Amino acid sequence: EGREWDDKKRSSILNVRLYLQNGSSRLNQARRNLLDRSQWHASRILNITSQIREFQALSSIKDIPVIPVILSPMSDTNYDSEIKRSDLRSLPISLRQILKSSFNESQLQAISVAIGSSNLTKDFDISLIQGPPGTGKTRTIVAIISGLLASVSRKTGDNGNSEQVHSSSTTSRQRMNPNVAISRVWQDAALAKQLDDDGETNKKIGEKIGRGRVLICAQSNAAVDELVSRISSLGIYGRDGKMFKPYLVRVGNAKTVHPNSMPFFLDTLVDQRLAEEKMRINKAKNNKAEDSSALLR
Repeated sequence: EGREWDDKKRSSILNVRLYLQNGSSRLNQARRNLLDRSQWHASRILNITSQIREFQALSSIKDIPVIPVILSPMSDTNYDSEIKRSDLRSLPISLRQILKSSFNESQLQAISVAIGSSNLTKDFDISLIQGPPGTGKTRTIVAIISGLLASVSRKTGDNGNSEQVHSSSTTSRQRMNPNVAISRVWQDAALAKQLDDDGETNKKIGEKIGRGRVLICAQSNAAVDELVSRISSLGIYGRDGKMFKPYLVRVGNAKTVHPNSMPFFLDTLVDQRLAEEKMRINKAKNNKAEDSSALLR
């Protein structure tokens, strides 16, 4: 139930509550020996964090909107034929060519299934990609992210602001929770600011990523930080097949974020934004004061 540190003995004191069922002679003997200040030797057998997560997932499965896809993954008659061949026709030609030259057939199949074929019209889907260590799963994930962003950009048009998309976006924002709407506005502003920082260079980046966003989740912080490191150092593929570094936002518990991911951590970005806004306001005040002094002279 808790842990206390004994400064005198330089050791930890654990508060443990045991639930022992009746009917077992060994448990009855253990119950009689459970006395205050009695000494026990404990052995660590295993970490049950994974089992707890599995139990929590099963407990909340009734609230998952994609439960039909999980329970009936092969209900689509075209699904089996889709996974036997890699179909990247939904991607721009330049990106398609660079992926085919950089990945093997099994990886291309995984990329194709994850980003969705041009013939499939599903609202959502689940793809399970498995492979032993060293088979390029992380590289494949980077390619999937590239394909998803390129697909979104292509659907919305090269300039990313077609009239139809703009209309649907306006409607969705009107129905959006106010807190979510505020966070979306901050994200848009942060992205726009980054695209304006370096002029034409970031303008080209904006053309590559369009208006799409991809949310990447993992069971461990180490896995997320590994992807942040890979994408921030090497980048992802743009619609033209060239590598570029996208705008990243790392979220989570600050205590579990790797130091190398902190420049992309949400709190860090917010602090930077506030500092820049403060500098801008102070600069405007100084300029105003200088103008007033000039007029007085």
